[in-house]
Amino acid sequence: MHYEGFTLSIPRENGTYTLTINKNDIVGSVSKFVIVADKYGNGDFFKLKHVGVGGGEKKILANNIYSIPRDLFWDLLFEGVDAITLETGEKIKLVYTHVSGIEMNIFVYLTLIDS
Repeated sequence: MHYEGFTLSIPRENGTYTLTINKNDIVGSVSKFVIVADKYGNGDFFKLKHVGVGGGEKKILANNIYSIPRDLFWDLLFEGVDAITLETGEKIKLVYTHVSGIEMNIFVYLTLIDS
């Protein structure tokens, strides 16, 4: 088991921002996601999805998760056969809708099961 971390920097401007994690970015299967915001994005929300080779949604992992508190975390656990393994060309996307008008960072930490 090992861990990987990613950051999505959100500017002050409202909009939709995406963090894409490709197969080449990780080794192994994802067993846990932890998402932490460094500031409270009141009204902000996100979607986490597994995207297939052609770009279509293979599976929505989380949908419309609102207003993560500052410095607290939101986590999603996949155990055993539910661990997410990316095939060549597949991605995981965090799509963050920003409406709070503040500059902030979203930190994404993955727990990976070695393949």
